[in-house]
Amino acid sequence: MHYTEEKACNLCGSRSYRTVYVFPAGQYSHERFETAGWDGRQHIPMTIVECRTCGLRFTCPSFKEEFLDLVYPPDIIHKPEKVRKSFDVNGRKANAILEAARSHSSPGATLLDIGTRYGALPYIAQQKYGFDAHGVELNAASVEQGRQFFSGISQGTIADVPQLVQRLGWSRLDVIVMDDVVEHLVDPRRDLQTLASAQSAGDLLLLRTMDSSGWGSRIFGENWYYYSPAAHMFYFDESSLGRLLRSVGYEPIEVRRTSLARNLSRLLRRRAGRQAKRWLGRAEAPRGPQNVQGRPSQLSLRQRLDDDLFLMVARRR
Repeated sequence: MHYTEEKACNLCGSRSYRTVYVFPAGQYSHERFETAGWDGRQHIPMTIVECRTCGLRFTCPSFKEEFLDLVYPPDIIHKPEKVRKSFDVNGRKANAILEAARSHSSPGATLLDIGTRYGALPYIAQQKYGFDAHGVELNAASVEQGRQFFSGISQGTIADVPQLVQRLGWSRLDVIVMDDVVEHLVDPRRDLQTLASAQSAGDLLLLRTMDSSGWGSRIFGENWYYYSPAAHMFYFDESSLGRLLRSVGYEPIEVRRTSLARNLSRLLRRRAGRQAKRWLGRAEAPRGPQNVQGRPSQLSLRQRLDDDLFLMVARRR
């Protein structure tokens, strides 16, 4: 069975590209493909390439749409306190996006968060910023868990957005948010065209994704945290994402990222905190993938910088 397929560059349509990084079959040995938190983990070799025409980096071959359940298996969390913790953490992360959305929209605007997982962002958008907000999430298990804390979540895909807007009774879709989503899409151009068709002139689209031309990618190379070829199918920077948005009917109006001074301040605070815990004998056990039995040693090399993400705000033409 063929789980993957070759594809043309989503930005310019070229099929001429060069290999950038190769993740060999069996490099991360697991019986099934894991969720987006790790890279590689395949019995199938994965390759990141760069388009020779426009420079866009993407996974090729990549998983076919019908086999995405291998990349994103159900992630039911049975303990509500764990969902609540994730809800709180993601809610704090949402503030930067929602501040930008509020600065470019009117009070009471409608807002749809795509890839909402447990619904933290639309919940904060509604409770703190005054948006009429809703979230849509592919994973039915995440929707079920998130509804314990926020009822405004629907299970579905980007293809379902036009019908969802009608069902919600919205006369227009003022703001769309995609946080850590566009890099996961099998066909970003197609999906962005669908969203453009659901919005009117002047409506907003906010996308946050990693910067493939940023310092993190340059410094860490194939060990960059965001090089996850099974899950992250595309690697945009400000130029390539802007070009893609313009091609489907949006005009970028602002780009936001964490300042260098704030990055350095965060880095110093974290390191000082860890050192203090060591002195006090309170060092925490590693969290996340480090606790997974059989974690490949290669993953310990994965690194990122706080400034690896950027937020692009675009307006429908």
